[in-house]
Amino acid sequence: MEGRLKECNVMDASAAAPEQSGRRTSELPCENRDLSEKLRSCEKENANLIARNRELRKEVVVLQAENEALRRQKRMDEDTLEHLRELLRESERKERHLLVTVAARELEAGPPLHESEFEEIIRSSQQQLTAFYEEKMCAMQAEMDRFYAHASACIQEKDAIIAALKEEEM
Repeated sequence: MEGRLKECNVMDASAAAPEQSGRRTSELPCENRDLSEKLRSCEKENANLIARNRELRKEVVVLQAENEALRRQKRMDEDTLEHLRELLRESERKERHLLVTVAARELEAGPPLHESEFEEIIRSSQQQLTAFYEEKMCAMQAEMDRFYAHASACIQEKDAIIAALKEEEM
């Protein structure tokens, strides 16, 4: 575009000095009109490119914001995953403690737990832990699904805008 403007300026300079170009004075108005049309065309194209550039910059800002949101979501997901891992380690510590407590009780003088009681305690504890973690994982998955559905919709909207702009340019 800049090259075209320089070309127009060079043509303008040659048109302004008819003595140097050796052209007749009657050819100048026609040539000036042609140059004026070229200049208007260049200016119009320049304005279109400026508008397109502005739109692309807006799109870049939106995409950068979406990228940052995805990074934050990933960090939050990783933090949640680490928290769940910590809860899992905690439950494993509790289970070991329970096993030690049961073993200590068996060694005490009091009546020991029957094997079925011990199994029932373990089974109940495992069911509670499983239900807790399943609930947490379902909630996390639902939140992730909502986030990614929203992000996908935004990306599709941006793609549609880009496609429309490309068609408009053609």
